[in-house]
Amino acid sequence: IGVLIHAIQKGKADGSIAKDVQEVETAFVLWSQITGLLQVIQRKMSIITYQYKIKQSDMFQTYFDLLERSL
Repeated sequence: IGVLIHAIQKGKADGSIAKDVQEVETAFVLWSQITGLLQVIQRKMSIITYQYKIKQSDMFQTYFDLLERSL
């Protein structure tokens, strides 16, 4: 969590993250999101790939694209 908080602070300082973003709360939300994504990938990726033809790398790319646009 400390690494995420520091990254958010750094982003706020350089203007790449909005100044009104709450650092600690955002760090926990991001940590929770990536933990959930990793669990889905670990447990369900073969089904997702079979059913929807989505690759693991596409899941990560989509997550990081969404993340980048949201902050």
